[in-house]
Formats: sequence, C-alpha cells, structure tokens
Amino acid sequence: MRRVVVPFGVALAFGVVVAYLVPPHWRAGGLPYVLGYGKNVEHACVTAAFLAAAASVWLWEARRGRWLLGVLAAGGFALLAVHADPSALLAVGPHLVPALLVFIALRLSARSESHEVAALLPGRDLPLPAAALVLAALAIAAFIVSLQALDIDVYHHGEVLASAVDLVRGGRPFETFVWPHGFHDTGLTALWILATGKIGTSPIALAQATCRALGVVSAFALAFRLVGSRAVALAAPAGLVFALVVRANAPGPGVTLHQLGVLVFVALGFAVLLAPRSELFAGALFGLAYLFRVETGVYAAFASLALLASRDFFEEGALGKESLRRFASSVLQLAAGAAATLVLFRLTLGWPGQAWFSYTLLDLPRYHRDSAGLPFPWPLRGIGPGVPLAAVGMGLGALVFALLLVIEAARQRTSSSLWFFALFAALATRSTLDRSDEGHLLQWHALPVLAAILLAAAGLRARFGWSALRTSLVIFLVLGWLDIGGLTIPWPGREGVHSLASRLASPLAQLREHLRPNPPVGSCRDASFTPTEAGRDPNRRFIEATCEVEGLLRAHHVTELVIAHSAPWYYVRFGLTPPTRYFAFARAYAPEQQRALIHDLRARRPQALLRVQGFGALGQIDVPDVVRVPLVDAYLRERRRGVVLQSTPIGDLYFWNEPKAALEAPRSGVEPAASGLGIAVDGALYVPANGLFFAEGWAADVSRPQPLKALEPESGRSGADDGWVSLEYGRPRPDLGPDCGPVGNSACGFEYAAVLSPKAFAAFEERGFIGLTAVTAEGATAPVEMTFAKLRVLGELAGDAWSDLGLAVREAAALGAADRDAAAGSRR
Repeated sequence: MRRVVVPFGVALAFGVVVAYLVPPHWRAGGLPYVLGYGKNVEHACVTAAFLAAAASVWLWEARRGRWLLGVLAAGGFALLAVHADPSALLAVGPHLVPALLVFIALRLSARSESHEVAALLPGRDLPLPAAALVLAALAIAAFIVSLQALDIDVYHHGEVLASAVDLVRGGRPFETFVWPHGFHDTGLTALWILATGKIGTSPIALAQATCRALGVVSAFALAFRLVGSRAVALAAPAGLVFALVVRANAPGPGVTLHQLGVLVFVALGFAVLLAPRSELFAGALFGLAYLFRVETGVYAAFASLALLASRDFFEEGALGKESLRRFASSVLQLAAGAAATLVLFRLTLGWPGQAWFSYTLLDLPRYHRDSAGLPFPWPLRGIGPGVPLAAVGMGLGALVFALLLVIEAARQRTSSSLWFFALFAALATRSTLDRSDEGHLLQWHALPVLAAILLAAAGLRARFGWSALRTSLVIFLVLGWLDIGGLTIPWPGREGVHSLASRLASPLAQLREHLRPNPPVGSCRDASFTPTEAGRDPNRRFIEATCEVEGLLRAHHVTELVIAHSAPWYYVRFGLTPPTRYFAFARAYAPEQQRALIHDLRARRPQALLRVQGFGALGQIDVPDVVRVPLVDAYLRERRRGVVLQSTPIGDLYFWNEPKAALEAPRSGVEPAASGLGIAVDGALYVPANGLFFAEGWAADVSRPQPLKALEPESGRSGADDGWVSLEYGRPRPDLGPDCGPVGNSACGFEYAAVLSPKAFAAFEERGFIGLTAVTAEGATAPVEMTFAKLRVLGELAGDAWSDLGLAVREAAALGAADRDAAAGSRR
C-alpha cells in the first residue's frame, strides 16, 4: 500500500506547491487572469505531480530517502485535509474505487502482452468472418440505441452544423470556417447531410450515433490486441453495448462509447503498432486520428514514442547501437506514415489544422491563454460553493488513475502497452487545480481505463489459466457494470422488462424519423426538427422564437446578419452565410485578427446585429467582449449607436441600417428634479495598459417601478477625456424580472465603455464613482452615481501588438461611427 500512497502524496504535494508558486512568477504575455490561474499553471501542476511521483517510485525501490518521501507525502495529504472542502474529498471516493480496483488487478496479474498471452492459451479462436459479423451487429446496435431526439443547443450543435454546411458547400476544412475540433463531428455531420439531404438536428444526431458505433470498433481493437483472442475480445464491446442498452437514459455508457469512437484511429493505430514491421501503417492511422480530433492524434503520437522506446530498448535486447538504430528506424517510419496521410489531405482539402494551430499556438498562448477558461484558485485560496466541489473530486480521481498507470508502467519496464496508455493518460488527463470546466476534466480517460481493465483480465487469465468463456464473462460483467464514463460504480437500475422494451423501441422510431424528411412546423414552416423533437417543449419554444425573428428579418429585408457572441445555428436556420470565418468573436484575440474580423464585417455590409441569449447560445466567455476583443467591440458599439434595440426571444436585435431620424427621439425640454431612482453596478473592469474601462448593471425608476427613458454620461464629466465613450441603456435584463420593471418590460440594463487615461481613471477612482444623468419616462432628470465598489483592475498587457491599443480602439470606433452614418444616410 505504501507503494501507492507515498507516490500519490508526493505528487499531491508537488502539484499544490507548484500551483501556489507559479502564478506570481509565471504570467504569460497577454490578457491577465480574471479569476484564479491559467491553463499553463494547470499543466505545470500536472507535470510536476507526475515527475515527482515517477521519481518517488525509483527512490523508494532503491531505498534512498524514504524518510524524505514520507515527509513529503504526509505534507501533501495534510494540505489536502486542511484546505480542501470535506464534500470535495467525499466526491473523490466513487472515482477512486474503480481506479484502485483496476490497479490492484494489475498488481496481481502477470505481464500481459498479447503475444505472450496468446501463446499460453489453448483452444480454437473464433473465425475472422464470424467475429466480423458479430462486431458489425454490435456496432449497429450501438448506433440504433444511441439515436435520440435532440433539444437544440445553438452554440455547440450550431458550430458543428454550420461548419458541416460550409464543408458541403465547398468550404475548406479549418480555413473557411475555424473548426474547433475535427472530422469526428463536422465531417460525419457533412456526410449525413449529403446522405439524407436534411439540414437540422438529424445529421447531428446521426453523426453522434455513428461515433458511438465506432466506439465498438475501438473496444474490439484494444481487446483483441491486449487479450489475444477474437472470441474474448468481443466481450468488451458487448459489455459496453449492454450497458448502453440497460442504462439508455444515463450519460455514462454513451459518453464512454463516444470517447472511444472519437479515439477509433488511436485504438487502431495502437493495435497495428504492436504487430511486427507495422510502424508505417500505424503512423498513417495516427495521422487520421489527428484529422478526426486534432489533439488526440498528438497525444497518440507521443504515447507511441513511449511504446517504441519500451519495445526497442527493453524488449529486443540490451541498450546499445542496435537498439538505437531500431528505435530511430521505427520513429522515422511512424513519422513517414503520418506525413503521407497529411500530405494526401493537403493535396485534396488543404493543410489540416493550419489555421487552427496558427491561432492556438501563436495568438492564443501569446495574448490570451491565461483567461481562455474560467479557472478557480484551489486549494490554498479556498473554493467557492457549487459545481467546482464536484469537479475537484473528478479531477483528483482522474489524476490518481493516470498516476497509478505511470507507476505501474515504471515497475513493468517491458510492458510497452502499459507505457502507451500511461503516457496517453498523463497527456489527456485534465486536473482541477485551477479549472471549473467540469465537462472537459475526464474527456479522454475512457481509453486508458478500458485498456487497464483488459490488461488486468488478460494477466489474470494467463496466471490462473481461465478459459475463454470465463474470461469473456468477467470482461462482459465488469464493462456492463462499471461506469467508465463517470469513473463510478452505479447502483443497479430499477426498470423492468416492459420499460426496457419501450426504450429499445424508441431508437427504432428515431431512426425512421432521422432518415425521413421532416414535416414543416410552426408559422414559418421550420423543417429542422423531427416530429418527436418538434413536440418537445424546449424545441417548440425555440421554433416559435426563431419564426418570430425570421419574420422580423424578412420585414427589414435583412440578407446579411452579424451574430455576437456565438450561435452559428442561426446562420444555418435563417439561410444566411456567416460574414466572417470566426464563428465566435472570442476566437479573435490579437489586434491583427480583430482588424481582419472588422474588415470581414465591413466587406459584407450586414444590415443587422443579433446579440444572442438563451437556447445554449454563448453570450460571452469569461470576460466581456470590451476586454477580450476591444477593437471589435468598439466598432460594433459605434455601429449600433442610436439604434433602437428590439428585444426578441433569442436575443437583442439591432437593425443598424435604419434611418437615424426614425430612431432617435428628441430629448424633453422639461427637466424637473426626479426621485426614486436606483442604479446598481454588477461588475466593472479597468485595463491600465490601454485605458479600457467597462461597467455593466441596471438602472430604473424604482418608485414606479419602470425603466428609465434614458441614461447618459453626465454633461462635461463623461470621463472620455481622449474622445471615446459609449453608454448603452435599455438592454433587457431577464434576471431582474419585476424588480426592474413590469413583467415583460424589464429593459433596465446598461453597459458603459470608455477609454480613460490613467490620470482620469485615478481621479474617478479617488472619487469612487462616475456621474451619469438619468431621464425618467416623464422627462425628469437627476444625477446618479455609477460606483466603483465592484471594480477589478486587470494586469498589464505584454507584446508589441498591444502597444497603442487605446488608439486602435478609438480608430475602430471611428470606423463604426462612419459606417453607421453612411448606412443611415443612404436609407433616408
């Protein structure tokens, strides 16, 4: 037990210490942290933990410094006990139990390389044609059971659908539309669009089901290579499909098969790589893995190097010139196979991922990587209530499991399979030392977990001489019972035979609906949803909302639309082409990219702007657009200045080409004193490097209650001493409800943006507020104070690209104002 507890304690101590020390001394150039740390700190913590644990294994075995290791481990557990929330520690349990059980099984088993196991096991194997038929039947079953009715998410589903439509219409992958992932979602969706002729939820649902069917192939490929028998290998996908059928409404089994489906070329590449003289073919498969999901191909490539090193240096003989020659030859063949795949892709569709990696590796790390998520400080600065507590447990569970794989790989130096999965787990594991992104914490853990279970089963079979039937039964029961998707052991389900039959009948009905044309529904005859989907309340409300907005767009002759921040589904739904390759403004951080985005918008001459909300739309990420994309934000603010906001069920709509005279109401000449005014600032940010100041909140005549007629900068004291200020009042605030105004009329929100010199900001900060003027519905005016109580001053921006950013913001605002005047004047 000491061999497990001590390395984990040492890893925990080093990880926590790095998390505590790194932020003051390692701050990447670009926008600063808003809450907590950044992703670079996360990777530093994980790396330190793994290296410390690996070193502790060798030190413990060599009996060197055991007392020091014990002190470090005790310190790590003490930090965890003192600073972590008890509920978070309890949440670790369900994730650690399966990992520890698998680890114990690995320790009890012998080495389980497939060729060794196959040589020890007597009996005839299942013929290849029969195994292929059974595997196809399991894949079809997984495909059908996975089909479901979708409640639309206009951001995540929208980015898949919009990029797939772009591909079908002749777009170039990763170039005409900046894809976030790869062909596993966009490519499969495009293929189903071509096959069915449908654009909507059906190709997305069919693509997801296809990915889970591919997960069956992944499970079989891993099992066949690790267990050494086709008959026994079929038990692995059979157990996963059984879990999917029995727990059809639970997310775990579906998540597991979906992960394995995305990793299908990783699994196939690994299986091929263990065969003699197969490096070239394996490299080609890893190249396909890169195309299927970008980062997984990279993880697999590094993991394959560990496998080759273990095989060529330890299994084939003593370390020397011959082993170095074998390793170099294997690496070159692996690289040649991957290069051949990418070159072939380049000749047909363009360099895969060039645009994405130029953004990710050049712009994002240099300018904005430390606020790309919403990290939270843990554990030395406390954890807030809510989701992060559960996330801490999940992250520790994943970290421990990957750590145990590394420890076991260090012990079994000749187990090249274990080295592959240990390194893959180390690269793919997400920690929660500084993240609250719960959905991505365990994103690719299914592959190493499944591999460890299969290795343990193969080793136990070899040690105790289990028959093929007994081994198959054990694998089937473990995978049918253990929830790999959530690293938990669920309680047995309570559904009876009748409910199971009804759950099996539903996917068949969904299959027919997804393959047939959709009947049009709603006032605008929307054909995006199947009949089952159209009858569900969220989708019914969504259809009604989009029909209402579609009517508005047609009435105002809108043929070009700008959507901020991100809801690509609406471009497809309204039959419009995105005006820019950036499906979300958050994808453009650097000033050069922001200028390119503004150029795209000006070239397309859109007639309207939609600021999305609801139905899964991404309104903003972690910081407001005025900080994240200040040039674009300044342009858009001036472009819509004076435009009457139209509140719609899917967001705020501005028809910014309408004549000014029709939109601007004259100020009342009556200015008596007003009372009963209320104002609150929800948040305020200031960036000293460029002078950007931003505040948002609400203001209303609380004595009625009702919204104000106007809220404006106080005359002569706006704070824009160098010429730019924007104050927008009247944004709907559904979170306020009747506290702001009558139900359905709560347009009391405001946003204030300005470029303030350090001197002007210091004066306002000393005073504690910025003065504004409120105008009530009757025309009465009164001063109100926008306080600095919730002000957050951000850090410095680094890099030449950010110099004179304040001037660039004013120039972008001037372009927006000029375009607004030109468009409004041309419509008079």
